[in-house]
Amino acid sequence: MSENTGEEIPEGIIEPDWESTIWRYIDFYQFVSLVQRESLYFNRADRFSDPFEGSLPLPNARERQEIIDEFELAETADDVDELASSAYESYRKFTFLNCWHSRDRESAFMWELYSDQAIALKSTAGQLREALTESGEDVQISKVRYIDYQESKIDEEDTFSPFVHKRLSYENENEIRALIQQPPDVRPQRESDDSPGVYVPVGDDVTDAMLIPGKFVSVNLPELISEIYISPSRGEKFEELVKMLVSDAGLDIEVKRSELDSDPVY
Repeated sequence: MSENTGEEIPEGIIEPDWESTIWRYIDFYQFVSLVQRESLYFNRADRFSDPFEGSLPLPNARERQEIIDEFELAETADDVDELASSAYESYRKFTFLNCWHSRDRESAFMWELYSDQAIALKSTAGQLREALTESGEDVQISKVRYIDYQESKIDEEDTFSPFVHKRLSYENENEIRALIQQPPDVRPQRESDDSPGVYVPVGDDVTDAMLIPGKFVSVNLPELISEIYISPSRGEKFEELVKMLVSDAGLDIEVKRSELDSDPVY
């Protein structure tokens, strides 16, 4: 794993404050999977609900057209633009994300946003980095920057950049995400075997055999999780069940009721 230090940080990655507190809100089944597999699940970018994941802002598309026109490629502009768009869209199928919320304390907004989520894992960006060190995967960790996709431009030369920017309407999520980019190790028949660079299939070259829905990545759970919080909507029986699972897994991690579940004082 790349540890996001020095020259190993790709151009598009936005390095977080490693001391910042982060939270991952998950349902019970995701929690059971995490504990039993000792792995975090990285979902494929094109399987998220936000269709803008991995997309480019409008100013990027305009600039691409200006470059095409400048080099007098107007006759083939549509073909060039279509190829470029297809390449960026293909990266959605070969980029895998694991997302966390950055905030010092629990968030009522996040509990409400993910109303079916029963558990919140508390950690720090630095703990996430260290917990993935022995995973064997090239994982990058980045803040997400929220921008106006109608007015702002991003650096599209680095393939991570489209996946660490989101629309302003999502800024309450205040994300830090772990990312893996893993294009398949294949080349199309029409390409020479000694073609330079990494080949990323585009368009019809992307076959079902190349695609996986996500990746389970091994993680050091005691290194990763500081505390486990139970949703304010869940009762004592559920809390005991979670504590039993944690104990049976041999994990010395405190399980707490949500602070939002405390009684008001009058």
